[in-house]
Amino acid sequence: MLGVWLHDLQRIRGVEGDHAEIGAVESEKVLKEYEYDEETIKAVKDIILAHRCNSDLMPETIEGKILASADATSHYINDFYINIAVLGQRNTEEYKKWVLEK
Repeated sequence: MLGVWLHDLQRIRGVEGDHAEIGAVESEKVLKEYEYDEETIKAVKDIILAHRCNSDLMPETIEGKILASADATSHYINDFYINIAVLGQRNTEEYKKWVLEK
């Protein structure tokens, strides 16, 4: 649940840059502030870093897979995927492959 709650912290705080990488850093700050142990902090950071399902970094734990699936599914209730397609951020084949992997 910590990963779910904290994975978009970078966006909430308005910090520019890679939201997974910065989200992991921001979550570490919060978890240290509340005195979580290093094992928990590492686990949360790992699932935040992998939640986008990039080809070079996929979630490995059940918690990571749950976060990635929930995050991907949440984008179907808004225009997230449509905006990516319309704005041409990926060509059609790349886009189709990416969405199906998510």
